[in-house]
Amino acid sequence: MLVGAMVLRLFFIPMTTKPSLKRIAGVFSNERQEFELIAYAFVGIDADVFYISSTHNDYHQIRVLDKIPAETYEYDDEELFYAISFLFDNRYCGSIDKERNYVSFRMWGTLDAASGIAYSIDGGLPDIDGEIPDDRKILELVPLECDGWYYYYTKMIKAASSIS
Repeated sequence: MLVGAMVLRLFFIPMTTKPSLKRIAGVFSNERQEFELIAYAFVGIDADVFYISSTHNDYHQIRVLDKIPAETYEYDDEELFYAISFLFDNRYCGSIDKERNYVSFRMWGTLDAASGIAYSIDGGLPDIDGEIPDDRKILELVPLECDGWYYYYTKMIKAASSIS
């Protein structure tokens, strides 16, 4: 039972079914100020890959993954803390990540698929596919009402294995 609870905690995403573009666009439109505050603050953090998850007890701690061993970055911006807490506590997203050229707000996910909102740091399309071509594929990437913001839906592509 303990293992099952840990797995549920690790993969908890607030929305239980894949949200539609309309639903995600509505959440973005209504809570745009919080999304923007977080994305712009995350762009300013001097780390390439990091995340914060709703399953962590302290929203003041951001996990920096581009360092070995992984480090924790603590911030003291109460407005940023409020915005993150608001999105997590109202179950709008389960994790927020910064990677390559985007900040993503994961609003739904399974072990092999995810959807949410992505902000493009450099003005180009978010590079959500990843560096490994057969890793993750964008099935939907739709611009939202503001420049640089997108609805995304990705799915892991499983490589075909052959037995000789």
